Amino acid sequence: MALTPEQVLNKHFQTTQFRRGYEERDVDDFLDEVVAEMRSLIEQRDDYLKQLNDCRASKNQTAVRGGDASGVMPAVRPGDEAKLAGLTAKIQDAERAFRVASERATKAKAEADNAERLARERVQRAEQAAQSSVDAATLNDAQARLTALPGVGLWTAAEVGRTALGDADAVSVGDYHLPDQVAWALAGEPRGDDDRMLALLAPSPGHRGRVIRLIESAAITAPRRGPRMPANDIRSL
Repeated sequence: MALTPEQVLNKHFQTTQFRRGYEERDVDDFLDEVVAEMRSLIEQRDDYLKQLNDCRASKNQTAVRGGDASGVMPAVRPGDEAKLAGLTAKIQDAERAFRVASERATKAKAEADNAERLARERVQRAEQAAQSSVDAATLNDAQARLTALPGVGLWTAAEVGRTALGDADAVSVGDYHLPDQVAWALAGEPRGDDDRMLALLAPSPGHRGRVIRLIESAAITAPRRGPRMPANDIRSL
């Protein structure tokens, strides 16, 4: 089937179901059709050009190259004028269709490459999200196992998770100094409790442990009040 410029311009591809872009098989089939039609147009153009040059040679006129078919023609005999005009028009139509097909093929290839790139990026993001879910589940399971041990509470589990397991979201709830330290660093409040500390850390989900580590590394401490607490004798515990 002959491929016209209008068919190239109005071609619509089937959209994919699970990603943006065109169906790759439809694009490939259409490109094969465009290539075949382009080859046919080139052959027709060359044949028309040969016929035109043969006619001009019989009149001792210079040959016309592919891009010069639309140039000014010398005077010809009345009997040959219609034939020359028809050949020239066919060459121009063939070259015009060739340019349109080339532009359409280039655009289709660019759209297919872009759709493939977007799909590859979505796959990478999905893999990263899946890995994060696995890591979070592993840390939650480790914390549950730790708190199931006698004498191990949330504070100990959080310290182990942050220090030994690399849990970036671990918060040592129940710490004596940490709530004051976080409240002073993030809100300028000299005193705080566990609930206030968690509220201030809420804008950093998944990174609360990192925020605490940065505060500790900066040596930010809340203002002191009163004397130090006496040291308790824990040998009898």
